[in-house]
Amino acid sequence: MASLQIKSGTYYASLTFPDGTRTSRTTGIKAPANGDPEEAKAKESASKKAEQMQSKVDQGIPLEEPQSDPVEIPTLGKAINIFIERTTAPEQLKHLKYAFDERIIPFAKSAINQPIHTLDEFFWADFYPSLRKANYSVTTSRRTVQDVRALYTFAIHCGWAARNPITTPVNETKESSRTLKPYTIDQIKYVLASNKTLDWRTAILLGCHAGAELLDACRATFDRVDFSNHTIEFESLRRNGKIYCIRIPMTQELESHLLSLQRLGLGNCLTPSLHLLKEAVLNSDFRKLVTDCGLRLPTVESPIGIRYNLQPFRSLRLHFAKQIGFKDGLNHFNRFVHKLDPDELKRRIKSIPPLDLPPHPLLLQSASLNACQTSMHENSTSLQSKLEQ
Repeated sequence: MASLQIKSGTYYASLTFPDGTRTSRTTGIKAPANGDPEEAKAKESASKKAEQMQSKVDQGIPLEEPQSDPVEIPTLGKAINIFIERTTAPEQLKHLKYAFDERIIPFAKSAINQPIHTLDEFFWADFYPSLRKANYSVTTSRRTVQDVRALYTFAIHCGWAARNPITTPVNETKESSRTLKPYTIDQIKYVLASNKTLDWRTAILLGCHAGAELLDACRATFDRVDFSNHTIEFESLRRNGKIYCIRIPMTQELESHLLSLQRLGLGNCLTPSLHLLKEAVLNSDFRKLVTDCGLRLPTVESPIGIRYNLQPFRSLRLHFAKQIGFKDGLNHFNRFVHKLDPDELKRRIKSIPPLDLPPHPLLLQSASLNACQTSMHENSTSLQSKLEQ
C-alpha cells in the first residue's frame, strides 16, 4: 500500500516495486496548510492517486504515460533518410548509403515521393532481376534486396506500413513451457498504446478479445471472419486428418477493427507481415515488443540460468479465458467453449470491457480514402443521370 509524504507543498506517493525497491513520485496535488478546510479533500484525492500509481507499479506498468504521438506516414524518400539516420551503425553507414544511392533509389525513382506503404510486392518484383541485369553479382544483389527488406521492417515497426513486400525464410528457436500469468487490462492498453505496428495490434486484439493462440492470430484470414453473424473461426484441433474449428463471437471493438482492416485492402490475411513467420520468431518478436514499451514483467529462471517471461502471447488468451469465466488456466479451454451455450458465450464476450483505443493512422487514412471514393462515385452518378436527362 502506498503512503503519502509532503515535499515542497505537494503530496508525494511512496511506492514499492515488486523486487522490494522503493521510490517517491509526485501526485501533482498541492497540500493545503494545516487546518485548511480543503485539507481532507486534497489528502483523499492524493491517496487515491497514490493507490493508482502503486497499482501500476505492481503490474509492471511505467508511471509515465506511453508516447502516443500521431504517426505521419512518410514518402519512400523520407523513410529511407530516417531509416539510414536511426538504424545504421557507423561501420555500416558508408555501405548502406552507397546501396541506396546507387542501386535502390535509381530503381524506385518514379515512386520516391509516394507514401512508403503504397509500394507493394508487385512494385518490387523486378528489383532483383534488374540488379542481375545490371551485372551485379548474386551476393551483392541479394544483400541489396535485404537492405530493402530491412527498410520495410523498420517501417512496420514505426507504423508506416502494414506488411513487408520482401519476405525471406527465418530460423526457428525453441520456447520453454512455464506457468503463465494473465495480462491485466491496464497492461494490454499500455502495450497497444505504445505499439505502432498495425499487424501486432490486430494480433493482440485477437488474443485478448477472441482468445486466439499466437499462430492462429497470425495465420487468421478474412475467410474465417463472418461479419453477418459477428463471429471469427480458429482451428481448435486436428484429429484423424480432420480440422475442427472453434467459432468465437467478436466484441464490437474487434469487429470494428477488422472491418477497417478489410477496407484497407491488404488481401485475405489479417496480419500480412506476420503471416509467414514461424512461431518461435513470432514469440521472440512479441517479447521484444513488450520489453521495448517498458513493461516490467515477471520472469522465472530455468535450471540452466536462462530467464523466461511469465507473460508471453498466450497470457492474452489466458486473460480472455478469465474474462469469460474460465478459471482452470488454459487446460481444456476449447472444450469449455465448445460446451458453453452459444447465447451464453456471446453474452459473456459482449461483457468484456472495451479498450477504447484510437484507430491506427493507416486505418484512419483508409476510412478517409473510402469516404472520398464514395463521394466521387455519387457525384459521377449524379452527373451521368443529368446527362441522360
